[in-house]
Amino acid sequence: KSSMTTGSIFMIQGKVAYESKEYTNAAIAFAYAAEHSFLGTNERNGQIAIKFLRESCLGKLNNKSFENPDLETYLNSLIKYFNSVNQNGRFTDDLRSITKGIEDAKKRM
Repeated sequence: KSSMTTGSIFMIQGKVAYESKEYTNAAIAFAYAAEHSFLGTNERNGQIAIKFLRESCLGKLNNKSFENPDLETYLNSLIKYFNSVNQNGRFTDDLRSITKGIEDAKKRM
């Protein structure tokens, strides 16, 4: 239950950061929200957080965004989590999309 609550709190934090155009903080919050929502078995919130991360945040990040060490930490944690539970390819598309989004962001100035 604690992970589910944490996921919900970070989902709200991500939305506030995004609306404030703080895209790095939004990406961190959505990555954390997704992982903890799934850990807390709130798959719906987890999917929403992933959607925000993929469709709204990653495209707004650039190489300077990664000067915040938390960004790489939380994105890597989410990727590691997905890899550990990716039975039957369930998270393969999300993993590919997030990984590509990170690679593209690191190339942008």
